[in-house]
Amino acid sequence: MNAELKIIFDRLAKNAPFDVVPVARLRQTAKTVYMEYFTAGEEILPTGVRNPALGIVVTGSVDIKDGEGRLFARAENGGYFGFFSLLLRRPTHHQVVAIEDCLIYRVPAEEFDLLRHEFDAFDMYFAEEHEQRLRSALTKQRNEDGLMTIFARDLIRREPLTIDQTQTVQHAAQIMREHRASSILVVENDALIGILTDRDLRSRIVADGLPYTTTVGEIMTPNPVTADVGAMGHELLLIMSRRNVHHVPVCERSRPLGMVSMTDLMQAQSSNSAFLAVQIHNQQSVEGLVKQSARISDTFIQLAQADATAEAIGHVMTSIGEAVTRRLIWLAQQSLGPAPCSYAWMSFGSQGRSEQTAKTDQDNGLIFGHDYNPIDHADYFAKLADFVCDGLDQCGYVFCPGNIMATNPELRQSLEGWKHKFTQWITTPTPEALMYISTFFDLRCIDGEESLVSALQQHVLETARPNTGFLAMLASNALQFSPPIGFFRQFVLEDNGNEGKGIDLKLRGTVPIIDIARVYALANQIDSVNTFDRLRGIDRSHGISHEMARDLIDTYEYVANVRIHHQYRLLLDNKPADNFARPSDLSQFERQHLKDAFNVIRKMQGFIAQRYGAR
Repeated sequence: MNAELKIIFDRLAKNAPFDVVPVARLRQTAKTVYMEYFTAGEEILPTGVRNPALGIVVTGSVDIKDGEGRLFARAENGGYFGFFSLLLRRPTHHQVVAIEDCLIYRVPAEEFDLLRHEFDAFDMYFAEEHEQRLRSALTKQRNEDGLMTIFARDLIRREPLTIDQTQTVQHAAQIMREHRASSILVVENDALIGILTDRDLRSRIVADGLPYTTTVGEIMTPNPVTADVGAMGHELLLIMSRRNVHHVPVCERSRPLGMVSMTDLMQAQSSNSAFLAVQIHNQQSVEGLVKQSARISDTFIQLAQADATAEAIGHVMTSIGEAVTRRLIWLAQQSLGPAPCSYAWMSFGSQGRSEQTAKTDQDNGLIFGHDYNPIDHADYFAKLADFVCDGLDQCGYVFCPGNIMATNPELRQSLEGWKHKFTQWITTPTPEALMYISTFFDLRCIDGEESLVSALQQHVLETARPNTGFLAMLASNALQFSPPIGFFRQFVLEDNGNEGKGIDLKLRGTVPIIDIARVYALANQIDSVNTFDRLRGIDRSHGISHEMARDLIDTYEYVANVRIHHQYRLLLDNKPADNFARPSDLSQFERQHLKDAFNVIRKMQGFIAQRYGAR
């Protein structure tokens, strides 16, 4: 061994985790290492490139910065950089800059992967380091990535200012002045019934010369538009733009938790892509919508690069799809005229759950109120369905291969008609009915009369809970797709034709958890539709133990995240997104923790089978 090689070997042997590598093997590694010198201020590793090697700081120190130039970490004598991108096989997310003259050892990516594959202790060192830093980074990310990843509850700056409607406007103005607020919420029995703004005081009191003893209830804006506590920041922006308002109360059911203003949104905003939904809302033609929809995959890539949570990405991608749907309905009504009766456009499946990703089709239907007359109204809604579904297909939301679309006459029903359908599925759960359950039971109102959809959801919950036979069959349905893990923690691979053998991350990963959450949600009359919200609701209602609920939430987030980043890598390579991943497509880190996730799923499927006698 020559002198230079011995220096490299000795250095590696003193650094964890290289100290666990046998001497003979470490000598081989030392032969692959190359050295680089950098002067103070020189860029060592830029963002957005393929990382060729693990970096080890031998002398000097380096700053590791995020995409905005903010300090993320600092590595000094013996410290590492670059392993994030090597673990996840993604372009670099951090810039590395020398803050003084540095000598850097570089371990090629191929050698790094071999060592991780050969020595578990070596692999776990970087995996654990990655988990710790990633958790910290994600916590920071949720506060810094703006409207695309922040929830309404995170935008609330203080407790809500409230007042009773019987109080005088002078008293309301005094409270607003004391708290330097431009609005105040009007409540009755803790429920929001109105809002009073400084604009109301100017235009309805001062301008009209009304006395200051006028009650709040006389001039307030009743039943104001609100946002759910789980809404995303950019959804609030869309609400304000659509309704031409500058304040939106954030509520949990009908109880106000606080107020979000346009100023709050602007302060939180750091990504122009948050305005995509607003741009969609402003389009005047299908052609314009198609053009804007071409940017949706870019938004998905941006979110994946920002390491946003799977939950946040699902909300963002779904809200964009909702914006496209609503605008198509508006465009259709420009030629068809307003709806001749009360109705609602419903979404099912992943859009109903707010869990859309880069690959999705459309699942939708129509529900009508008691004023619906098939003879007079059927033709209008058939044309509306044709226009909207055709437009969605042009915008990238392809036609459902199972014909679960509003263009299907069977999916254009009155409220009573839909209740009858669900009652049949629940009381006579045939194999055909169970095929529909996984899609139709996850429903949500996209446009129109939300009360119609709420009434249908309530009927489903009330009908399902006492029917133990139905719940048992639903539980059996949740066992249909077992996780692809065999004895000795080995993946069980499926053949996908030209794609070779691999893992369906949707059918074998996320779908089993979605199905389990649906069973427990119906059994415990939890009206949430989103899988994360269902699991939290199940936890609160003690449907399963707290530990089981937390395990399922963490497992769902992880598997969904792996699926998202698999699609992200395909899109970066200009390939269509899919759910089928070969083990070689995944990083060692992803493969290792997928096995843990699949074991959690298998354990929960065993638990639900025992509880409901399912098989």
